[in-house]
Amino acid sequence: MFGSARALFISGMAAALPLGFASAQAPDFAPRFADRMVLQQGAPITVTGTATPGSAVEVSLGEASASATADSTGTWQAVLPPQSPARGLTLSATSIEGAATRSDIHIGDVFLCSGQSNMEYPVNRALNPDIELAGPFSADLRLLKVPQKSSPAPEPALPDGAVWQAAGRDTVSGFSAICYFFGRSHQARTGHPVGLIDSSWGGSRIEAWISPASLASDPKFTDGLALLKQYALDPAPAIGGYGANWEKWWASISPNYAPWVTGLAAAKRIPGEMRDWKTYGDPELENHFGLVWFERTFTLPANAATGSATLSLGAMDEIDSVWVNGAFIGTTFGWGTPRTYALPAGILKPGENRITVNVHNGWGAGGMTGPDAALNAILEDGTLIPLWGSWSYEKVPTSFGTPPVTPWSSVSGLSGMHHAMIAPLAGLKFAGALWYQGESNTGEAEKYKDLLDRLAADLRGQFGAGLPVLVFQLPEFGAKLEKAGNSGWSSLRDAQRRFVEGDVRSGLVAVLGAGDEWDIHPPNKQEPARRAAAVWDAIGTGSPVRTGYSPETISKKGRTIRITLPEATGPYTTPGTNQPVGFAVCTTAGSCSFHTSTLSGRTIDLKKVPKGTSTVRYCWGDTPVCNLTAADGTLVTPFELRLP
Repeated sequence: MFGSARALFISGMAAALPLGFASAQAPDFAPRFADRMVLQQGAPITVTGTATPGSAVEVSLGEASASATADSTGTWQAVLPPQSPARGLTLSATSIEGAATRSDIHIGDVFLCSGQSNMEYPVNRALNPDIELAGPFSADLRLLKVPQKSSPAPEPALPDGAVWQAAGRDTVSGFSAICYFFGRSHQARTGHPVGLIDSSWGGSRIEAWISPASLASDPKFTDGLALLKQYALDPAPAIGGYGANWEKWWASISPNYAPWVTGLAAAKRIPGEMRDWKTYGDPELENHFGLVWFERTFTLPANAATGSATLSLGAMDEIDSVWVNGAFIGTTFGWGTPRTYALPAGILKPGENRITVNVHNGWGAGGMTGPDAALNAILEDGTLIPLWGSWSYEKVPTSFGTPPVTPWSSVSGLSGMHHAMIAPLAGLKFAGALWYQGESNTGEAEKYKDLLDRLAADLRGQFGAGLPVLVFQLPEFGAKLEKAGNSGWSSLRDAQRRFVEGDVRSGLVAVLGAGDEWDIHPPNKQEPARRAAAVWDAIGTGSPVRTGYSPETISKKGRTIRITLPEATGPYTTPGTNQPVGFAVCTTAGSCSFHTSTLSGRTIDLKKVPKGTSTVRYCWGDTPVCNLTAADGTLVTPFELRLP
């Protein structure tokens, strides 16, 4: 009797289904709900999924339950009440058509760990990896490592291979060291299950992690976001639009010289094989980071096939833009990855043809790096035209700057990592987010605080309005300043400080002292994680640990400047000497000089400052020398303060 009634019900439902639903379907969960995951304690749990339109769905997790009804698109949503820490629960969704389950679910604290290479840096490369990977590993610690992917539009699911796993030697080894050490400490201190999500990508700029909605209010991103949207729908016109923007940018700097049209004006022949331009033996390129033009001509016979063709240019590092016979063909980002472009019919012609390539490199090896055998053109009829040898180059002055960002580029584009590696998690709740990034934005530090504001608003809009955000301040790296002056790394550190100072739900993790001036990827990730735990505890308490002991006030009387540090649990000290080291003053004319200072309690005085002094800097430089230390042993955050 019941079977007949159920069959009639399903038959009736099928007749009423909208297009796309040929038959009734059992309920299923949205992709972010998976076996072995950890859900956030103490917050409502919003569970979503799909089912037959109009069907009733009963959702349960342990002893908690909620009801939902699938809408006309087949989407349902149920909200379970906040849960206490728990282990080994089953999440189920049941309707008359069937049931779906997710097993071995823990309830505890979930942390999102994101950023670039120092967040991505794995446990197996951190200090003492053999000890760290020897265990024991807590059964209450679960890990989700998100595979790297960029997308021009939001993805419904994380990339293939994103699987929640228990902590163990194999799963911890390649996981973010900062994230793991922080999570391990948090689990040990609280006794709760902890879920860690490692969503990071070396070399990435912050803009790649922010949604289009959060970037849109800045006119700087208007054109790029429009191209990104177009690229998601149809790449060809978007690529053409980017090429036009690139050429417009170049014309604004060099209006009377278009190398892709005229050829190179001051070309030099590449000596030998294609390789890193720093090894050409050209003094102008030995330490060059920026742009270089490359060019080669080749001749096709009168009877050559000039339909569509394939152009292979070998490996390049890191962003290339390519023209053939004056027509923009495409652009690619990649560190030493092969470049292949499709040439539409009509681009090639009988007689002389010119390939023009512009390569931008900001780190390490740069240029067209071969191998020579990989450079060729394949015509429509299969004829292979070798293109190795006879390439020329021309350095672009560094004063020209950098061309427009390719909005769909992975690490340097707009929103791509947000779309593929963050957006699919939206709707979950997290205890907090850990953000370690900034190295790739040091050239535009003045814009970084605004971008951090946008990122934090984005994360809170998706994972909880009060989400705490821990910001890891850049460590030391690079040359020490021989005289007071500017530093992109210090300017970005100060932008991180100012963001935290103005955002009470964030915390600043000072990494200075745990870095390495010779290594942009310092292996000591245990110490920053330890400091992060202390900052985490300070959020919401009013403790100056949260802001890295950022100064409270600055004032000037006569030629004496006074800076007041926040009250702390113990005295400030100056290890190694009897006074603070690392202060500098700058005048309204832009000149800067180191300056002595004295410390009394929490007051710092700089006396007999130069006339016209407008700014005080502390601990300034890529690798600064400074010693003002708080009672907990951490250096006081670098800062730049302008006189009122």
